[in-house]
Amino acid sequence: MAQTPSPVARRLVVTLALACAGVAFLRDEVSSGAGSAPLVAPLPAPAPAKAQDPSLPQVGATAQMVTLEFPPLEFADEQGQARGAAVSIVRETMENLGFRVDVQVLPWARSIALVKEGRADAIFTAYKNDERETFLDYSSEVLIPQVVSLYTKKAATHGFGGDYKVLVGKIIGIVSTISYGESFDKARQTLGLKTDRVESLDLNFKKLVAGRVDYVISNRYSAEVEIERLKLGAQVQELSPPVEITPSFLAFSKKSPFAALKPKFDQALRELRKSGRYQRILEEFKVNTPK
Repeated sequence: MAQTPSPVARRLVVTLALACAGVAFLRDEVSSGAGSAPLVAPLPAPAPAKAQDPSLPQVGATAQMVTLEFPPLEFADEQGQARGAAVSIVRETMENLGFRVDVQVLPWARSIALVKEGRADAIFTAYKNDERETFLDYSSEVLIPQVVSLYTKKAATHGFGGDYKVLVGKIIGIVSTISYGESFDKARQTLGLKTDRVESLDLNFKKLVAGRVDYVISNRYSAEVEIERLKLGAQVQELSPPVEITPSFLAFSKKSPFAALKPKFDQALRELRKSGRYQRILEEFKVNTPK
């Protein structure tokens, strides 16, 4: 004789049947796409990663740059590390774009050869000329304006005033490997200006205070360094106006992938100036640029 299920057993059977029916209903809803909305909202698709411009070097890459020994703009410290106003400006501008910089301080001719061959990515502080523009892509923004001036003893009665004719018959101390700009070179040739060549700027200033030359011509920034180092500030003066004000630039090797970075470098350099950081770097290294 069959045994009648107890009330508890009957309730359990009903509960299981309803649960199975619910699972079947949900399965059918999902498979058919019916229903006003899914029970669990799907996760949003991840945003596609922003593609990097393939023409630019990889962010975080290191640019190999070269320069010359020319304090206070660029020089090697006692540990052989590149320092100076121009070095700091270039480094911070590149870092603001997400790139690192390795700067080597080398003889200028060697630096030029390296960027021409594409073995260095960029060079500074470089003047523009037609021959260099065949293998260099210059920044549009001036990196540092270079100032060339004449110097005399403060007790001197001769001046300058922008008239090269007053230099006729006087002796001008120059450094043998340096060019002082187109206007001075032209005056030197057409007026037959007398020059006295030495191998270093400090010798010129020593000869000036000793009365062995009447003038010294020099880049303002390096002259100020030497005058301070030799403690000649009370004896030597810079004459006005400057002989020449010439822009100098950072220039990328046309063989370097970093050349594609030039428009971004220009923008970042403009922003460094606008922020006031550019001027603070100049002041840190006592670089007195024309206003």
